[in-house]
Amino acid sequence: MAAALVLGGLVALVALLIVGHALLGRQGSPAEAALLDETRAALLESLEGAPGDAAAASASLARLPRDLRIRVLGDLAASLGGTGRDRLTELARQTGLLSAAETLCAAAGGGGASRGYAS
Repeated sequence: MAAALVLGGLVALVALLIVGHALLGRQGSPAEAALLDETRAALLESLEGAPGDAAAASASLARLPRDLRIRVLGDLAASLGGTGRDRLTELARQTGLLSAAETLCAAAGGGGASRGYAS
């Protein structure tokens, strides 16, 4: 019985360590968080209207490393549809994120356009 309790405690401890590590890894540095917030704000302004906002959003997005671009676009895309999602897709295209994704998919044997995705 005591061995089962010790084993259960160890399993719980390992689970907490894994979750904590994942949360800390996702959080990033304060500078990274500020850059993500700035980019999100620029993207939201761009999606809401003025044509000049698209250039600022594109420039802000281009400053991010690829993994952060994917994160910020993915976070926003989940809550968008229609025109907003189309604008977000165009920004991803302008910053080279779509071509990079297509290259990665082709290298991994994903097939890209042959599977029904726009190229």
